[in-house]
Amino acid sequence: MGQYEKSVEVISKGILLDPKPVRYANRGYGYLALGNYSAALSDADTGISLNANYAPDYGVQALALKGTGKINEALAAIDTAIALEPENVHYWHVKGNLLAANGNCTGARETLERSLPLDPDYNLPYPGFSRARETLAFLNATCIPVVQQASANPVPTKSSLGGIAAISGMIALLAVGTRKKA
Repeated sequence: MGQYEKSVEVISKGILLDPKPVRYANRGYGYLALGNYSAALSDADTGISLNANYAPDYGVQALALKGTGKINEALAAIDTAIALEPENVHYWHVKGNLLAANGNCTGARETLERSLPLDPDYNLPYPGFSRARETLAFLNATCIPVVQQASANPVPTKSSLGGIAAISGMIALLAVGTRKKA
């Protein structure tokens, strides 16, 4: 409902009374929505330290790491979440967005397509993310020339790297624009 500051405040009170991994994950998502990646990462790490088998904290960790520009670490975190809950559409969707942000259009497409049978209408509960079908349409419209060029010429060129940078920039702009609306 967009009341992220209030949710962080209420969950913080709950953590004081009964600190559980679920509460750290929930507050972490609130921090993510507010753009406070360091607080979200801290909550994810605390939740993981309480229960290393609780997948939602790895989801928060992945998005927080993405927010700090650590895409490869974010991919490792989301892979852990997927290993713990392989049928969770949320984690597949996050991974698709991470791969797209990292310029891996083919991997992003495959991952988002993997998420569709799990829940074709799933929408991440986080500002800045679209439905998998919308992200796929965006990738199909913007990544095709880069992928075709890369297959014809495996050595990255200035134009292919520029295309990847443009795609990553568009995804970042979409995330910022949606966060401001929330």
